[in-house]
Amino acid sequence: VKPWIKTSLAPGSGVVTKYLLK
Repeated sequence: VKPWIKTSLAPGSGVVTKYLLK
């Protein structure tokens, strides 16, 4: 997992995860 992704997962993990999986 990229560092910037980990940071992005902090505020809204569910939203970011769905966005990345799209």
